Amino acid sequence: MKIKWPLIVLSIIVVLFFICFAVYSVFQKSASTELNKKESEEEQKVTSEIKLSPGKIDEENIYIVEDKLNILKSKRDAEVYIEKAFSYLLQHKDEFHNILIKKEGYSVQLFTKNDGTKDIVYLNFFILDYKADYFNTKQVVVWDGGTDFWNITYDIQKDEFYDIWINGE
Repeated sequence: MKIKWPLIVLSIIVVLFFICFAVYSVFQKSASTELNKKESEEEQKVTSEIKLSPGKIDEENIYIVEDKLNILKSKRDAEVYIEKAFSYLLQHKDEFHNILIKKEGYSVQLFTKNDGTKDIVYLNFFILDYKADYFNTKQVVVWDGGTDFWNITYDIQKDEFYDIWINGE
């Protein structure tokens, strides 16, 4: 009987291939599990930091532009609505994470009015680096910028936010 060396060599190569694949899979799963664990720890750290941060915007960065309802007598009155806005975002932190991580980096304009059916407070946020000479007189409008420029509307009677607009990238 003649030994078929090519068949034996091919069989050994196939067996070695499967052994290597099995070892690779074990190490890959272990590395993947470790990576997922680290990502989860980092996400929990960011989430806990968000929970602990109050979302305070300095008073000099608050602009009461138009108060047709006469409810914003001081910047402290405005801070109440700003805090409510950040509390709302915090309840939806997965969706608004990119805003929450830089919340102290914004200026905000406030407008109050009756839109015909309800009394609203309109909050318009923009990054501190954005400079314009009209912050106290008219609304800052920017068509790009992503989470650097966003606004949210608050219904006073219902005590709820019903609209948020984040500018495009």
